[in-house]
Amino acid sequence: MELPLVSLILPVYNGEEFLAPCLESIVKQTYKNIEVIIINDGSTDNTHKIIEEYKPKIENLIYINRGNKGLIASLNEGVNSSSGEYIARMDADDICSLNRIEVQVNCLINNSDVTACGCSVIKINKSTEQIGSMKMPLKYRQILVRAMFRSPIIHPTVMMRAKNISQYLPDLYSIKFLHAEDYELWARLLGDGHKVVNIKSKLLYYRIHEKSITISNSFDMKSKSHDVRSKYLLKILGKIPTSALRSISCLSTRAYMEVGDDGCNKSFFNYLYNVGILISGIVLKKLGFLIYITYLKEYVKFMSAYYKHKLHW
Repeated sequence: MELPLVSLILPVYNGEEFLAPCLESIVKQTYKNIEVIIINDGSTDNTHKIIEEYKPKIENLIYINRGNKGLIASLNEGVNSSSGEYIARMDADDICSLNRIEVQVNCLINNSDVTACGCSVIKINKSTEQIGSMKMPLKYRQILVRAMFRSPIIHPTVMMRAKNISQYLPDLYSIKFLHAEDYELWARLLGDGHKVVNIKSKLLYYRIHEKSITISNSFDMKSKSHDVRSKYLLKILGKIPTSALRSISCLSTRAYMEVGDDGCNKSFFNYLYNVGILISGIVLKKLGFLIYITYLKEYVKFMSAYYKHKLHW
């Protein structure tokens, strides 16, 4: 029996510093039926040279080398160029565990109702030293609730079932939500009834450094995340009372910008508190007791992390 083809989408822009170990981890995967799609988004460093050096090592490679169009265009181009049954993501500064693709393929094979699966990660620094980990919610119910607060999947860990996302092509990722395009996609999938899960295993070494998109675009990512959150709540909860809508509006880009990037002032904290209390009653009514309990647990985590300035957006 032939194993399903996995298309691995790898956009890169000026990634020379970390690209080689990233590609090495792909080459050494225990799962071999992989179509690697690299989009070199107009790099001006040695990115192209490194990719050329790895070409002989990658049996099934689609290399798109062109001028700069930005991350969203690169992601969509990669997805639209793929032919795999499953589509996986990877960032050029991260490193896969050697069995990552195999474990995720098995997850999708054994769970035919799942559209996308991610995993937890080990955090590494610029020097590839381990500096911690990030445990993600595992069950669909937990992820449904996590998306009410923040992104439920770490983007470079995801693997998706191609046929289930075909309806969203050619623009799977929305340019309107640049820097929160992954969060918006998960919220859209969940809002449309797709099942999304995370695997307990830590299958990716997730690099944190000053040049990473998560760090360099932190403010814009946070503000766009508020917009995603508001849209998602309206989608899954349906018609919401005007009072709750007013509270949700505090999560808009404008409301966040009034607070500032490093501010957690008392008035905004109170806004968040009021949103949570108002929405909790609607969650209980619309989604049932189990989702309600899960919501309350996640809500406490969210408020605690926000208050302590430690929230990972």
